[in-house]
Amino acid sequence: MRSSTLLKTLVLATPLALLAGPISAKDIGPATAGATQAYADRGAADDQCRHRSRMSNRALRARIAARGYHAPRNFVFVNGGYRVYARDRRNVEVILIVDAYTGAILDVQYVRARYDRNHYMPWNTIAIRLGNSGYSGYRNDGFHDGYYRVRAYDRRHRPVWFRVDARSGGISGISFSARW
Repeated sequence: MRSSTLLKTLVLATPLALLAGPISAKDIGPATAGATQAYADRGAADDQCRHRSRMSNRALRARIAARGYHAPRNFVFVNGGYRVYARDRRNVEVILIVDAYTGAILDVQYVRARYDRNHYMPWNTIAIRLGNSGYSGYRNDGFHDGYYRVRAYDRRHRPVWFRVDARSGGISGISFSARW
């Protein structure tokens, strides 16, 4: 049954094809011919890429260093590229997406701050920030509801009381005192 249907189709289609004559690129048009060529070129490039080998970690480290990033670590291969943790020129931690075959850096994502809204800064970090802000003789008087209560001396050596937000390090509620 199938062979008879196929035979009928061939018998009817053959004279029509002979009447139409051969089809040239002129008949197809420039847009379609170019698209066909572009598709063929893309296929060749995909085949070429598929058969190349990935760069070694040593070569990738050299490429990353040449771009100004240092301390690369955790090379994870994902979808034809590596996800790499590194530090930029300002020593800020970044995530790099690096092409596994060429070593080109495709994307740079900055890692969130270490202390986000769910984590508190330790007292040592707060103390360093207070020292950099000009306070001296600071003392932690306790921690309550996400704030450190602090006693310190300001730049004029006056005793002050204030609260420090443990998430952002911001100072609030400054009050001056005649004595402790």
